[in-house]
Amino acid sequence: MGFNIFDVDFDLSFAIEYINKFQLRKNIRIGLTHPIFDTKNRFISSAQMKTVAERLIAHYPLLEKNEIKLNIDCGFPLCIFDDDSLGKLYKLSNGPLRFSCGAAIDIGTHLDVWSCFPLSSYEKRSLYDFSSFDELQNYYCEILSKIKEKRKGVFEKCNDCLHLKTGLCAGGCSAYVLQQNNDEKDE
Repeated sequence: MGFNIFDVDFDLSFAIEYINKFQLRKNIRIGLTHPIFDTKNRFISSAQMKTVAERLIAHYPLLEKNEIKLNIDCGFPLCIFDDDSLGKLYKLSNGPLRFSCGAAIDIGTHLDVWSCFPLSSYEKRSLYDFSSFDELQNYYCEILSKIKEKRKGVFEKCNDCLHLKTGLCAGGCSAYVLQQNNDEKDE
């Protein structure tokens, strides 16, 4: 089961109900909706992320009671969770918590490739442009690195963050950074 958070007032009880009713794996992949490059879409703003984190942790008793684990998808900045919340997330996780943003590599039906869904129209290429998956992966990792040259993460404070410098957090989704960089160009 997967759920992308698109509103701060979300409720996971339906997912828990479906998992139990249909005897699905007791795991929910949780993602944030992110801005999609060059497109208008509904997404969680950086100003809403702390509220989303608090709402997610409010589901802890229900998830624990139903023995359901969470798999935190990419794009969550570490700093939106306090230490107590991180402890609860750790208990609910299926392994190490990762606050990453990397090239997920999506391949379209016409063998177009892109870094990830939010960047599906940014630097889209053909699979045939690459001689190996490693070359493809390295290409998009370099693209993501260039996006974050000026601004390191979703929040201004990411530029000086120890957790970003040590690799514990990637500073959130690169699509936010790309959007913010483009907004600054338009000013």
